[in-house]
Amino acid sequence: MIERLLSEERYKEAEEDIISILKINPVNPKAEFLLTKAWIGMGRQERAKGRNKEAKGFFKKALSNWPLNSELQKEYTQLEEKYPSYRHEPSNVKLDKETIDLLNSIQTDIAEIKEELKRNSNEPAYTRIYPYAIVILLLIAMIELIVIIRK
Repeated sequence: MIERLLSEERYKEAEEDIISILKINPVNPKAEFLLTKAWIGMGRQERAKGRNKEAKGFFKKALSNWPLNSELQKEYTQLEEKYPSYRHEPSNVKLDKETIDLLNSIQTDIAEIKEELKRNSNEPAYTRIYPYAIVILLLIAMIELIVIIRK
């Protein structure tokens, strides 16, 4: 059923079905693989429509599950080069490429942690680390920004 949805390029429907499966059985490699394929398909559809930010989001999700796929890395990198994630620089602060890369890295890390937290949301409340993860992320971001500002 899901393979048929993917072959018919009905990626959103496939994604919804796969997420339902993963809620029941979070450790399902085939479902994870199919979900990654759905995200790649959705990314390509969004790119074809000129929605590059959305396309990058789907490719980034797919890369989190399939980081060694060179074709996927290439597609994401091409979009990132044409449409960088960090576009708005305050007028009184000049950021070099290293700083922008660092900010993009923070953004990517936060997105990956959010995805992991979503996957683990079925765990009992006492095991959830969401508040602690947010505090740690904010501290890391603040430290990195302080380092940048002192340069």
